[in-house]
Amino acid sequence: MRVDSLTAMRFIAALVVVIFHYGGNADLVKLSPGFLTSGPHMVSFFYVLSGYVLVLAYKYKSYFTIGVYFISRLARIYPVYLFALILTLYFTIPNIAVKTLFIHFTMLQAWIPPNPLMLNSPGWSLSVEAFFYVIFPLLFIYINNKGLSWKAIIAVSVALWLVTQIVITYLLNSSFYKGDPSASHDLIYYFPLSHLCSFYLGMSGAYLFINKKEQICRYRYINFSLILILIVNYLALEKGYYMSSWIGFNLPTASSFLSPLYLALIINISGCDNYITKSLTIKPFVVLGEASYSLYILQSPVHMAYVRFVSGKLSTNPSYDFYFYLIMLIIISVTSYYTIEMQAKKAVMFWFDSFRNRKFLAQTDMQT
Repeated sequence: MRVDSLTAMRFIAALVVVIFHYGGNADLVKLSPGFLTSGPHMVSFFYVLSGYVLVLAYKYKSYFTIGVYFISRLARIYPVYLFALILTLYFTIPNIAVKTLFIHFTMLQAWIPPNPLMLNSPGWSLSVEAFFYVIFPLLFIYINNKGLSWKAIIAVSVALWLVTQIVITYLLNSSFYKGDPSASHDLIYYFPLSHLCSFYLGMSGAYLFINKKEQICRYRYINFSLILILIVNYLALEKGYYMSSWIGFNLPTASSFLSPLYLALIINISGCDNYITKSLTIKPFVVLGEASYSLYILQSPVHMAYVRFVSGKLSTNPSYDFYFYLIMLIIISVTSYYTIEMQAKKAVMFWFDSFRNRKFLAQTDMQT
């Protein structure tokens, strides 16, 4: 099952992450600095969305083959990840420790401080995502074999999120937290287990949608609730600092704290049929959504290239300089999607299918 409006939302979330990293001083961004620079929060949105769409993608399949699943996931993310990492190495200091290279090439950086933001810094979230891809079959098969109800799945996901946030909030406001940069900061904000609750919330939301799809899509009030959720999300990102000041301690808003809100947003978008969701299904938005992964993972090396070869030559205005970089990044990302992502996945899946066919024929020959 595919929801094109959610595909387009990936582009919006990735765009906010890029603005967070490189566009904070742009004139248009200053109109809504909290929302448009909420990059870390959008990563939590990606994790919720990932769990949600994986369940929708595989729940309706007649069978689930773990080998095909893993090869498909690997072919989806690793070629562009590797391309971005190689580009980053080209533009950075060459004397990097072999251990650091190994950690990043194997996508383990989020597990081992202080590695998460070394080299291609956005790659830390792919390290977390890779962990989710590994455990998804275990969770998915267990839930289906046990026949768990959507209510039980939701209850467990809410409990996991609540426990995670209590622990992280305590650590953030205790002597454990040493600020940024530190190992404590990495463990609170980048460690995969800190974000597992987001992924599982997404999975649970998909089971809710599957079981209550007719009711969700039937009720007209969901159109109003989508607007309400968007407003709440905007206020949470714009006024999050005041919220922490009011309650007297810091909230880990960038570490899956807002994930239940993002799940509500995703379910509403899946069930709504209004001008917002219809506009998100326009072909250009869907293409940009498909290219959002390249946009996200290539933002750092493309920015390095832009600074070295282009910056200041087209305009001395910082805002225009960022806009030119963004246009360049979008063009490269769409090109990457068609020439690297799609072609690499086709090649890997073709090789895998050929390997399985040869193995099957070999086993048949031995039996005969």
